[in-house]
Amino acid sequence: MKEGVSGFGSENTPLRRKESSPLGTGRLIIMRHAEAQHNVPGQSHITSPQLTVLGRKQAILAGQYFKEQGISFSSIYTSGRPRTNQTAEFMMLPGVVIHHEERLHERDSGIYAEKLMGQTRATTEKLGHVLSQLPDEQRWDHIPQLDGVDTQTYETERAAAERFNGALINIASSHPGETILVIAHEGIMRSYLASLRQEERATHGNAESVFSGLHISNTGFYTVEGFSVEDEIKFKVTDLQLSGISDS
Repeated sequence: MKEGVSGFGSENTPLRRKESSPLGTGRLIIMRHAEAQHNVPGQSHITSPQLTVLGRKQAILAGQYFKEQGISFSSIYTSGRPRTNQTAEFMMLPGVVIHHEERLHERDSGIYAEKLMGQTRATTEKLGHVLSQLPDEQRWDHIPQLDGVDTQTYETERAAAERFNGALINIASSHPGETILVIAHEGIMRSYLASLRQEERATHGNAESVFSGLHISNTGFYTVEGFSVEDEIKFKVTDLQLSGISDS
């Protein structure tokens, strides 16, 4: 892992081997699933993707990595989707209970692969470009008017981040003082990380977009620790490794 400064200055910052938060609300390591079929060029239309051969190897490496770092998990939470469940299984962490939390599912972009088929990736890229051109204050609640995007089901960045935060609060509350692995998806992880960046920017001031530089590779992860503010659980980012786990 690359060494860097703690915070948002780098996509990789050191992972601290602390087993629980001093405030007792625990630590959550939030990781993107390993490579799945729809991550492969030309396969983005697959609607219920399974892990690829490479994805299985990535999951095994992720399990080995955390063991080597001396990090043990009391529980794993997945979104319940096959690619997150399989990632947890191939990590091969004996004795760790796997739970499913529906609110960890991917952010709904309103793009339905079964309808668009070969146009799925192009539409996704176009949507990403449109969003990247918006100032942050507009992007949080923007609903794009694009061919191929269902505005009735589209989930805004703000709604996605709030849903994910609710899931994390529930997980942290159920496991006080424990280290939990959460296996989720890039889009929802990006929205949530941007929301935490927004809070940091409000406190410290920073003109950079909170969405910039937030590509999360397969098995990329970040760590959040909980703290209490007037009996409400909030989270702060302590570590980043967005480029994923490799054997190099």
